[in-house]
Amino acid sequence: MDRVVPTDAIIGNPPYQVVDGGGNGAAAMPIYNKFVCIAKDMHPNYISMIMPAKWYGGGRGLDDFRKMMLNEIHLDYIKDFPNPKTVFPTANISGGVCFFRWSKKYNSNVAMFVNAIDEVEIATKRQLNEFLQYDIFPRYNEAIAILHKIILSNSFESFSKIVAQYKPFGLRTYIRGTENKQNGTDVLVHSSRSSGFISRKEINACLDYIDKYNVITGKALSGHLGESDENGQVKVLATTKIILPGEVCTESYIVMGKFDTKFEANNLYKYLCTKVVRFLLLQALPTMDIRKESFRFVPLQDFTNSSDIDWSKSIEDIGRQLYRKYGLDDKEIGFIERMIKPME
Repeated sequence: MDRVVPTDAIIGNPPYQVVDGGGNGAAAMPIYNKFVCIAKDMHPNYISMIMPAKWYGGGRGLDDFRKMMLNEIHLDYIKDFPNPKTVFPTANISGGVCFFRWSKKYNSNVAMFVNAIDEVEIATKRQLNEFLQYDIFPRYNEAIAILHKIILSNSFESFSKIVAQYKPFGLRTYIRGTENKQNGTDVLVHSSRSSGFISRKEINACLDYIDKYNVITGKALSGHLGESDENGQVKVLATTKIILPGEVCTESYIVMGKFDTKFEANNLYKYLCTKVVRFLLLQALPTMDIRKESFRFVPLQDFTNSSDIDWSKSIEDIGRQLYRKYGLDDKEIGFIERMIKPME
């Protein structure tokens, strides 16, 4: 007769993803989640694994896994490494890595969560499902109080409302266009490396954006997610600019605005350049790809002359106005200012 040997602890570094033709990084199919589920099915006393951290708020096919993890009552400890090179010096793992400890005896949705940033560790007990309604687990402990102040403000409405769908205009990254117009109705298309003219008929999405003022920003995060520069700061946004009516872009960009005036578009551009907006964007970025939902924690503003923000001021001054509007204290402001790199 076969004897079932009870499992006391399962520890490991499971395979992270499978090559299925879907690409690498955010597009590859993760499989580490399956190893976690298999380990739980073996009913051990303890589980401890290291794995990519993109499950916090993204990852292909990880929605159910994220919901399971955030509703767990046996996770008592998670250590987070935004910069994966802290653990794996030669690996490039978008979104960083984490390891967790699961204990059968533990019974609470509150876990000790540790941010390991460079040589500094910040530990805080956190409720795992606190932001479940936003389908995310915000990474930075010191950001939680800031997010509460923003979201719970009376005027909060998500900026994602004015962000166009992923792959705006339906134009692939390789579209370049011609140097000159072939027809009077041709539009100027901005790609990641150049710009040129294409027929308006080639556009099959976001048609209501074409003849408006918009702001575009690269859909890929600037630099490596979680990795800071020599000053310990993160840049967040890459190329960001205003495009005029009759101009569009390839899927290399995210499009936002759809304004009737350049005045509003210019104010939106200034808004994106503030450190507080890029900080809030960073809190919803589990991978290098920026999407519509990545702006879920960024508050929508009035970009007209009727706004409670004086848009005629400098970007730095606008940032200070936003700090006052949402009641951030000196410690919270200092955290944002130290973390986010000024826009070039």
